Amino acid sequence: MRWSRLRVSYIVMGALICAGIFTASASAATGDILRTIEAGGGPCRLNVGLAVVPNASGELEGAISCYDNSRIDFFKLSDGSLVRTINVQNGSNLGALAYDATRGKIWGCNASGEAILIDPATGSSTDQFATQGCFDGLAFDGIDDTLFASGDGSCTVTHYSTAGATLASHNVCSVPGWSGNGNSGIAVGGSDLYMANDGSSQIYQVTKDFSSATLFHQGDRRIEDIECDNTTFRSQGHGAIWFIDAYDRQVQALEIPADLCGSGGLPPVKSPPGAAPASQSASGARACNRRAISLVSADVRGKEVLLKGLVGPALAGKDVSLYEDSTRGSKTSRFTKVKTVKASTNGTFTARVPKPAGRNLVKTRYRAISQGAKSPTLKLPQSLRSTAIEAKGGTMTVRGHVKRKLLGRGNRVTIQRLVCGHYRTVGSAKPSSTGRYEVTFPTPRLGGVAYFRARARVLRKARSHVYVVQYARAITIRLAAETG
Repeated sequence: MRWSRLRVSYIVMGALICAGIFTASASAATGDILRTIEAGGGPCRLNVGLAVVPNASGELEGAISCYDNSRIDFFKLSDGSLVRTINVQNGSNLGALAYDATRGKIWGCNASGEAILIDPATGSSTDQFATQGCFDGLAFDGIDDTLFASGDGSCTVTHYSTAGATLASHNVCSVPGWSGNGNSGIAVGGSDLYMANDGSSQIYQVTKDFSSATLFHQGDRRIEDIECDNTTFRSQGHGAIWFIDAYDRQVQALEIPADLCGSGGLPPVKSPPGAAPASQSASGARACNRRAISLVSADVRGKEVLLKGLVGPALAGKDVSLYEDSTRGSKTSRFTKVKTVKASTNGTFTARVPKPAGRNLVKTRYRAISQGAKSPTLKLPQSLRSTAIEAKGGTMTVRGHVKRKLLGRGNRVTIQRLVCGHYRTVGSAKPSSTGRYEVTFPTPRLGGVAYFRARARVLRKARSHVYVVQYARAITIRLAAETG
């Protein structure tokens, strides 16, 4: 943040703040605001750090650091009311915060740029190591016991061991897909990072190898620190990312799928019995209640094409019509009905339709329609294929290949998982010189059938200089309940 910039106005949200709380409707989607609260405590000139911390009863509370002093205010995530306040020893001018569920303590950044460990019960703290900057961004990764940190509005994000060893340093401002200023808040979400950019009111989903960034949220607040929470909204079937405005006490929760971003730096835990699942199994797709209908795969089987898809709860047991269009490249699209099937009571449907002839095989797209709801179109791709998937030792690996003559400069292959009707990146890797790829990522935490697809930029045709985005057919795996 820069001191010279004007503080962000919150007049637009004034009515909501006066009411004390704002909760989004049940139709909210990933990236939408779930809740807005005005956190108690203060006053504070700069609210830099935000953590989500369990209290003695295990209930999650919010915690805000204050740059003016060594105070941390704890507040209820339900309505923002102040619970208690601690004064942190050796914690003057506190910056970013991150809760560490493995140690039961809060990582913080002090005025000297040192990473410190804070006891949330007493406020006692111990210096851990000097960083290259941690004021604006600090996140604990419980998967490998490491920290990600960034300075005040800095483009440089450094990866540390918790012992202080520098593991890597990245320039987030040069990552493809990133736009605007340097980084402010950081949160760990499995194989990815969630990162806010300083002053641009945006949060990006960034791969841990900093190979790509995808815009996750565009708002109108001055986003400072951010923190994951897979508990507070679990009964609604999703998780959240909380963020705080730098210049006021307004805290907001953004919706994310429940299996992407765990509290305290840990992988998300399985939802308890009775909670709406967030993974994309057959039942998970219906519980997500995002997109009413989706086509997830189209595979050639001899003289037929096998189509598979999912519907939401309202369409379970209803007729689903399948349409095809082979006019890609013409000025008008002409979808023709080729089959009608009935969705099962668990939300899945399958259809076999005639295989397109000749060159139409490459151009043909499919769409599913039920009760007026339309799925996005699905193409029969040929240049990118996923051939195998396996789960082992807490990780999953997808293997496949890119057609060699279309490989070009060998752009990274990204694996995406179907979650709540939308595809979310879980990992990526660069293919070999022959086009073979292998992408490994953490195993999702819920059981059932999981759908994954590969995405890559390949040459439009051999010896061309033009690149186009291609998708592999979705590949599926059934996960055991204890790992899935």
